[in-house]
Amino acid sequence: NSAFQSLRKLSPDINNIPGRGNLFEKHNRWFMLDYGHNPHALKQIGITIKNIKSKYKINRIIFLALTAGDRRKEDLAEYGKLLSGLHIDEVIFKDMWVDRRGREEGEVGRFIENVMKNEGFRGKIFQKPDSEEAIVFAISRSNDRDLVYLCAEKSDIMMKLIYGYNFES
Repeated sequence: NSAFQSLRKLSPDINNIPGRGNLFEKHNRWFMLDYGHNPHALKQIGITIKNIKSKYKINRIIFLALTAGDRRKEDLAEYGKLLSGLHIDEVIFKDMWVDRRGREEGEVGRFIENVMKNEGFRGKIFQKPDSEEAIVFAISRSNDRDLVYLCAEKSDIMMKLIYGYNFES
């Protein structure tokens, strides 16, 4: 069946499915863009990151987390617990690009950070509510063989920032 064969050839690259599991290498760093920003998605992302880490001999993992303001506190707490168990090195929280959905700037990120600390997370945590600043900050924190996971709310802008970044400075 030709439709099935066509679907099998699709890969999750930025041109076919932007912001959905896009993995690529740029300047000796791995980048993954995915829109997963809830506990169910985070479970799958954890499996994917573990596989990427073993396949590509990743040094560190820098995780830019999108914080959606319309989640129940229980969902945000579950997200924080799951995130703290992913064996990542750094987490950067950013607010939703357009609408924080009634929450104060950085409110959700601070709540999840407290959950992670209570869970014993030992990595570094940064709060960068401004989206573009957060993306550039995440890129700037990376070194050779690191994986930078970006919760891809606006993958087109993220790609411009990644490809326009001066890795030599």
